[in-house]
Amino acid sequence: MNREIADRLSNLRKQNGLSPEELAAKLGLTHKIVSDWEQGASSPDVDNLISLSELYHISFNDLLKTKNGLNQGDNMVNFAHMPAEKQKKRVSLRGFPFGMIITFIYLILGLFFHMWGTAWVIFLTFPIFAGIGEYLHHRQ
Repeated sequence: MNREIADRLSNLRKQNGLSPEELAAKLGLTHKIVSDWEQGASSPDVDNLISLSELYHISFNDLLKTKNGLNQGDNMVNFAHMPAEKQKKRVSLRGFPFGMIITFIYLILGLFFHMWGTAWVIFLTFPIFAGIGEYLHHRQ
């Protein structure tokens, strides 16, 4: 992460009278994660950027601004063009029962349409897409 943004996160936390542990508790994280952000070792994900923006009452522009504009080179997301109402309406599909839905489709195709062979292809794609989603999530 950009050092300027890391310093800004640290300064905002201090200006709001929060310790790293208190901020981590408010965000549901460990103080190690907050410490890594402030040292520039890692970057907050989009959900945490939204929470930080709301907690500190600043825009994404102000949170992510650098001397050269917005920090777009470190996989940070620019929400400056998105209205605040839409920023808060993000939906997370984490925990959605995709596995149960795929299994249900597999059983319906197999039992009622005798498409066991075709249904296996659909059934086996789930772990592939789940693995890709996990990889992309942890890469941030």
